[in-house]
Amino acid sequence: VNQIAYFSILRIATGADLEGAQRKVASAGQVVYDVGFLITQVPHGVITVSLATAMIPTLAALAADRNLGRLRLELGRTIRLTLMLVAPIAVAVACLGPLIAAVLAGFGAAKGNTAAIGATVSAFALAMVMFSTHYLVLRGFYAMEDTRTPFFIQVAIAAANVVLALVLTANAATIEVSTRLALAYGLAYGAGLIISVSVISRRIGRLADHEMVSFVARLVAVLALTAAVLLGGRWAWETVIGSNTGNWLMALSELLVVSALGVLAVLAGARLMRLAELRYVISSVLRR
Repeated sequence: VNQIAYFSILRIATGADLEGAQRKVASAGQVVYDVGFLITQVPHGVITVSLATAMIPTLAALAADRNLGRLRLELGRTIRLTLMLVAPIAVAVACLGPLIAAVLAGFGAAKGNTAAIGATVSAFALAMVMFSTHYLVLRGFYAMEDTRTPFFIQVAIAAANVVLALVLTANAATIEVSTRLALAYGLAYGAGLIISVSVISRRIGRLADHEMVSFVARLVAVLALTAAVLLGGRWAWETVIGSNTGNWLMALSELLVVSALGVLAVLAGARLMRLAELRYVISSVLRR
């Protein structure tokens, strides 16, 4: 199902490249989309997959014992830990996409497309959160030995991705196609997350309980503070020193400095909002 959806997206992306070549205008299609996707999949691969792998044995044991209440608590706890790490990264990606592209793709064949890659990377920020959270929710189904439900949910996601991609790219400029495809991907997985949470809540109890809603509300406040600091840091840097997306070394310097400010904002905001999940992560890493 995913391959069918990807083939459809590929047709749209390569169509933009071909149109750009024929009209001799700038385009951002397959290569830009793929580069943006790969960059934004790194936090998922490092953080979400690691936590999901560690969580599965516990969930499977709880499901085998029919202890669904405890399963819900463990699944919710892992989702909160993941969001505490992935969501701030997604905000940083949304705010610093052009700098990230300039640093990671500012050389070789992709050098001329860093602006388009940066916009696409930023557009993938929504998908980083939705995809990772949905990925964790599916582990609840797998723990209960249910692979049929995730398949049908994935059918809905794939269909939504294709429809949204067609709608969002209709009459779009060729240079904007990859960015709109990235946004369609995030929206599709947002819809998939709503479906997966609704379905699993009928089996194990309400996953979006009071604790989860309170956590998300406080996390959103932290993310808003972080976004303000990141955007303010970029504005201050570029006001004093100038835009650096065309200079790899200066772009790296700006990225490191502004990112450091963002990290401080996350730490201060989490402390102010009393997000124990971040303290748990930090203490766990220090113990290791």
